[in-house]
Amino acid sequence: MIIETFLFLVAASKEPVEPDGPAEPIVRPTIAYPVSCAPKPGEMRPPGKVIIVYTVTTEGMVENARIRESSDPCFNDAALAATREWKFKPRRKNGFTAPQEDVETTFTFNYEQATDVKDFDAAPISRAPPVYPVGCMRRAASRETVLVAFDVNERGETENAHVIDSTNRCLNKSALAAVEKWKYRPKIVDGKPVPRKGAQTLIAYELDGSGSTPWRRQVLYGVKNAGMRLRRGDDPKEVLADLDAIEKKYGATFSRNESAGFHQIRGAARLQAKDYHGALDDFRIAQRQGVDASAQEAVSNTIVQLEAIVAAEDAAAAKAGAPEAGGLADDTPNSGESDAN
Repeated sequence: MIIETFLFLVAASKEPVEPDGPAEPIVRPTIAYPVSCAPKPGEMRPPGKVIIVYTVTTEGMVENARIRESSDPCFNDAALAATREWKFKPRRKNGFTAPQEDVETTFTFNYEQATDVKDFDAAPISRAPPVYPVGCMRRAASRETVLVAFDVNERGETENAHVIDSTNRCLNKSALAAVEKWKYRPKIVDGKPVPRKGAQTLIAYELDGSGSTPWRRQVLYGVKNAGMRLRRGDDPKEVLADLDAIEKKYGATFSRNESAGFHQIRGAARLQAKDYHGALDDFRIAQRQGVDASAQEAVSNTIVQLEAIVAAEDAAAAKAGAPEAGGLADDTPNSGESDAN
């Protein structure tokens, strides 16, 4: 069955009905600037902008978070991880809670400033779910997804729908057929409707009806294999290359469990490769996403140790870069030492 479920309820009381409206954020933890993205002493790094698209469920949880646009991949993990931690007051439609899809949030990361977060809600009017083709069920996994990109014209009609990524090509035609029938309230600029380019939606097909988001086989195998290779003593740089390939293909649609497991293993690989800044970012994300109970203490202790290492490295880098940044290197008594080195 399709992940989207329609409920038909009969009112049992005359309690005041809460008015309809979009999902509203309730819990949004502070978003730290990723330490691995920090500029070097004396350098300037332009603000990082990441646009995340996601669904808010009837329980107010975030699902299907993925990146629509990014000015710098360094900030992608932090933006995705933060979005998956949020809690919302669910959208209400016709007096009942309802999922809200294609919600957009833009993150702007400025060094030594609070991260700016702005929401841009999608405005679908009519979105009938796609039909699950019977012929695709025989070889389908319990959960399949199709990521579709499309434009919305000034009349609110979808155009130029095409598949960006799919776990099962057999479902592509069904997903496109559904999107082509959807209707939107068009984007308004200066009081006039205008086209909106590059909208995206992730369509999920469920066979077991559980509504859960299990590990995908390819992601689970890849992450477990990476952990086994690290324990075996393989070159961590080669393991990181394989993990980067997994993230490139599946990272934009990681579930919370997949994200926690992936970042825990990549943090371990980065630690072995002595990329302490990157490792600290990964372990922090893994901790927030929810690592296994058996690993919580180890991850917490590793974070404390990495914070000390990173602080010492940053202090040393700042000290080494201070003379050059001030233009005083040639005037200092120790400038001869620098020449010797």
